[in-house]
Parts: sequence; C-alpha cells; structure tokens
Amino acid sequence: MFEGRSAFVTGGGTGIGFACAKAIVDGGGEVTIAGRREDVLRTAAKELGEGAAWATCDITDTTSVADAVAAAVARHGALQLAVNSAYQAMVGSFLATPADLFAMTTDATLNGTYRAMQAEGAAMRAAGGGSIVNISSVASARSGRWEAAYSASKAGVDMLTRVAADEWGQYGIRVNSVLPGLITTETAAPLTDDPATRDGFVRQTPLGRLGAPDEVARAVAFLLSDQASFITGQCLGVDGGLALRGLPEPEHGDLLRSLIPDFFTE
Repeated sequence: MFEGRSAFVTGGGTGIGFACAKAIVDGGGEVTIAGRREDVLRTAAKELGEGAAWATCDITDTTSVADAVAAAVARHGALQLAVNSAYQAMVGSFLATPADLFAMTTDATLNGTYRAMQAEGAAMRAAGGGSIVNISSVASARSGRWEAAYSASKAGVDMLTRVAADEWGQYGIRVNSVLPGLITTETAAPLTDDPATRDGFVRQTPLGRLGAPDEVARAVAFLLSDQASFITGQCLGVDGGLALRGLPEPEHGDLLRSLIPDFFTE
C-alpha cells in the first residue's frame, strides 16, 4: 500500500500516532516518528523496525518542527505522507480557566498542527504531491462542558484541514482529518481507567464499546492511500457513533472536576 513512500508522524511515539506509524510500516512505507520524549521515540522506533526513524520535535516551536521534517526528508527522501497526532489538552470552566492556559492548549493543538502542516505541505509540494491526515476529535463536532480550549482547537484543526485541502489540491496534496471518539490510549487513561466515566462513554456510544488505536489507524491508512485518491477536505468520524449522542453527563464532568478542581466554577 505504501511501498516506496515516506511518512512523518507527530505524536508518533504512543497511542494513535504510533498505531498510524505502524500501519504505514506494515504497508511497506518508511516513517519518521516525532515527539518531545527521546526515550519514548527510541523505544517506539525500535518496535516499528527497520522502516522507522525518529526525530525530537516540539510542536510549539516552528524551527523545531521544520527541522524534524527536514530530518525526515534527509533520512528517507521525498515526503509523501504525514499524520499530525500531537496535541495538548486541558479542561476547565470558562470562568475559572486563565487565558494563558487556554492559549497553551491552542498553541500546541491548533497552532502546532498548523506548524506541522506548513512544513509538510512545503516538502510535499517539492515532492510533487502527497497526503496529510490530521487527528482531530469528536469534540470538534460536539460541544462538551469544560472543554473550551480543546474543543475549539480541534474544531480549528478541522477547518485547517478544509482550507489546506482547497489550497493544496493544485499541488496534488490531499488533506483530511479523522475524529476519534474515546480511544484506549496512554493519554486517555484518566478517562478510560475511571469506571463511571468509561461506562458513561460506552453508554453514549451506539456500538457499545470504546475504540482501539488500530481502528483509528486503519481509517488513517485508507485516507493516506491511493484508495482515497479522490477524497480531500473531509473530516471522518471514527467514534463508534459517539457524535450521534454526545459526551456523557454527569460522569464525564464529575471526573474532570476531580482532576483539576482549581479550574472549575459554577
């Protein structure tokens, strides 16, 4: 599926990002996984095998992102594929969350995706085309109390996806996003490990269970591949139907309050 192609994956050391990198390598491609934690990247790249390399990358720093993409091109040649999975999340009520903390989330999750897309898009234009998939969230489409920064950032990612798809079609670059529901990953552990919260999400999900990283990765692999050659600017839900019903209440909110009570107010 991906023979002779190289990919760059932010947040590729764990969770959905790692699953996407594995799907690319399993499909015959080469991949550079990027993130902040060198030890995690080294371990993940070793597990992925010979087709994988790693590069440290801070998505809040434009130079760091550009250098990581350049390293991927230097290692594996022309860049044709990219997955943007890195993000930062915080929760808190509108009235209690300081604006600087809101900005930290948007800078990493929204601006960080923008930085990565800029570097990837330039590399793909030079290569004659490519495919980018951004990892968004069901929270971009369904509002949830106390998730203003995260939800707004992910909604922005979806709009970046559409705008880039429109602008870059002329270069042969396709851009899409996927909107996962609650997936069993390291970063989602505070939600998935809490019985009441987990059960609430399961109840709100028509398929009656949580998702796995490889299920998201299979959708991403499809969008990256030539099987999706006439698909661009689309935001695909991979959520078991969670968007149909929305986030669970009150379980979800009760957990968020318990995690960071200082950022909540009535």
